[in-house]
Amino acid sequence: MVSISEVKQRESACPSTADASVTAADDRLVVLDFVESSGADVSDLEEKLRDAHSMIAQLQTNISEIQHKELAQAYNDLNEEFEKYKEVTSANTQDNNNQDLTRRIDLLKANLIEYEERYEMCKRENLETVAQLERLSGEFERLKTGFADVRDQKDSDMSIEVDRLRIALDQAKQDRDRLRADVDKFRSTIEGIDVELDALRVSNLRLSQENERMGSIIDR
Repeated sequence: MVSISEVKQRESACPSTADASVTAADDRLVVLDFVESSGADVSDLEEKLRDAHSMIAQLQTNISEIQHKELAQAYNDLNEEFEKYKEVTSANTQDNNNQDLTRRIDLLKANLIEYEERYEMCKRENLETVAQLERLSGEFERLKTGFADVRDQKDSDMSIEVDRLRIALDQAKQDRDRLRADVDKFRSTIEGIDVELDALRVSNLRLSQENERMGSIIDR
């Protein structure tokens, strides 16, 4: 691949170039500087390459046959390098975007699976808590029913048993409330995941449109 600076050095060292007029040499350098300063932007570089080609055609009458061949070769090399640059840039950009999108989708899938597992665990714990609450309620009712039969039991022992059952009942109610809060939090998280998935769908659509646009630029 021949760079612009190499073309300039080759022209300055060529005997036939030294015999050309000063105006023709200056015009050649203007064209080379114009192409070299075009930058790495794809659309601007493509437009400026076409402008450089037009300038070369206009200067053909003022330069020698050797100078014309060198400029044409420099243009062909630059155009070939630009085409390779477009292919590499387009492929790298698309691959990076697709990989990033795939990683985000996989992360969301993993989070969704984790939250589903936690939701199932919360359901099981809630069922166990409800069963425990019903069992404790039954024991409490049975204790109240048989209170008259155990009147002779020490008041202290009865009070301890009642307090124990009351504490267990309160704890079961707290566990139930906590599980309900976990379920509400899980539902809120699922809604957030749905919003993120919608955003990813929009990002994927925009990426597809960008790829089509890049493809149309490359096909020109």
